[in-house]
Amino acid sequence: MKYQFNKNKFICLYLYLTLFLSACVSTEHRETNPLSSTVMIKKQTQNVGGKKSLPKVIISENEQRLLNEIQAIPKLKNKVDFVHNKKGGFFVNGEIYTDSEGKIEDYIFNTLTGDVYYLIKNNEDEEKYTIKYTRVLTDTKSIIIANIVKSMHYEISTASGDEIIADKIRLNSDGFSALRLNSIYNYRIGYGVTSSSIPNGWHIAKYQNSRGTNYILLERNIAKTGLLSGSEIGELIDITKELFTALGLSKKQDYMLINTLDSSKHKILNITLGGKDVQKLKNCEYQNKYISKCHDMDSKKSPFEYSGKKNIMHYYWRTFWFDTDIGTLVVSLEKTNTKVMVTNLDTGKELKIASNFVGFPSIDVIFNKDKTIDVIAFGNLQLFGKTLLGGEEIKNIESLFKSTM
Repeated sequence: MKYQFNKNKFICLYLYLTLFLSACVSTEHRETNPLSSTVMIKKQTQNVGGKKSLPKVIISENEQRLLNEIQAIPKLKNKVDFVHNKKGGFFVNGEIYTDSEGKIEDYIFNTLTGDVYYLIKNNEDEEKYTIKYTRVLTDTKSIIIANIVKSMHYEISTASGDEIIADKIRLNSDGFSALRLNSIYNYRIGYGVTSSSIPNGWHIAKYQNSRGTNYILLERNIAKTGLLSGSEIGELIDITKELFTALGLSKKQDYMLINTLDSSKHKILNITLGGKDVQKLKNCEYQNKYISKCHDMDSKKSPFEYSGKKNIMHYYWRTFWFDTDIGTLVVSLEKTNTKVMVTNLDTGKELKIASNFVGFPSIDVIFNKDKTIDVIAFGNLQLFGKTLLGGEEIKNIESLFKSTM
């Protein structure tokens, strides 16, 4: 049933409900520690006097052997240039890297050390995989980290003898994470398997724009409770909250980076859930050279448009995190795209490197061959290929932290 509202009364009711309910009803972003429910659990945890104690990690002989193999590999003197290969795998300084035992389907690399963890599919006809480690540009053969068989779940057997059942697998800078329900199982060479739980009210974001770190991106659960949830007035209130966020009148901290090995290291990002949807019109009738009448529309959540271009409003393109010589850094486009932040996740130090009241459509991170890292904040107004409003380029972001120490 559709209702007809008196326009003036509707506007008054709309503003009243929005302001009142946003201030009094919403508890979506309480100023509490989001990690208060997170519990880190290590192997061989004992219960002493009602309290959990975490003894020192005991390295097994197999773990020690793997660790010794990797520590014996010579270190590289220069940064490595990695480029994605659309057909699978990657290029190393312009040369394609392949594995004779299968197709490389996923990988994560460190440009500073040349370390790569990658996953291969052993046979096109079977759901069997292997995770390997290598340091490129050395004569060392790749080292098997784990073998995987996929049935209803991923059945993982590490080279040191640990067994894990998981729904998803993500490669890390020094191993991998196996994800199941609200638990994360981390495998690191030399340490075996440890586990952690995801904070209440959060889940693992589908897309991770990371370059070889132990941090993963979490996304806030969408609240489905409340008397007005799902109603037209409820939707109106949600839209108004987004508007207030866009105007800088409120925060939408819907994403958080958390260290899978140490949950005390985390960073909440002022980035909203909105912007994930892309659309494509179809069944269109030509009207004239300016207008077509379309009867249907496809929609999906994706970091890419249907045309293949970036969906720059998606959270994937608004946060980048990676390891550096001074720690793990995250570059984020926050506060409705009006400021670019760089945070050292290991120390908690945060710097604002660019700001503009108009906002930046998107950002990009450039990894240079001399190991320096630049950030580009693209401008809103471009003419003949030149940015006229809002664009900035920040050189060598690591040096900004060193100069402010």
